[in-house]
Amino acid sequence: QGFWEEGLPTMAGKYQEPGGNQYSGMWSEGRASGAGTFKFGDGGRFQGFFNDGLPDGTGTMIYRNGDRYEGAWRAGRQHGAGTYTWSNGDQYRGQWQDNQMHGEGVWQPASGDQCQVMVHAGKVVSCTSAV
Repeated sequence: QGFWEEGLPTMAGKYQEPGGNQYSGMWSEGRASGAGTFKFGDGGRFQGFFNDGLPDGTGTMIYRNGDRYEGAWRAGRQHGAGTYTWSNGDQYRGQWQDNQMHGEGVWQPASGDQCQVMVHAGKVVSCTSAV
């Protein structure tokens, strides 16, 4: 549903796949490009910016298990500053690289005792209490 050019969706439009995935937003040359919302058939959802069909820029991903990531994306991966909140209430606010926590951040468990962390490739290497 929307505008088509040379057989490809372009500008604003909506598309639904047989498996239940649905995209609504801007298109360029048949790919999601610009602001949009992608709803996964399993219940997850991404709202934000796309480039070449992938999340790119800023956006929010809500996973089907209730986890949530808000922040920077590059080529479909969490990359840059972002906040990940697990469904149990634990939270990491900080830097991401290639879909992994990486660099400086703040770890806030649901219990409330937060600490300043240094993370390398998804693994916490140091934690300093009382941020």
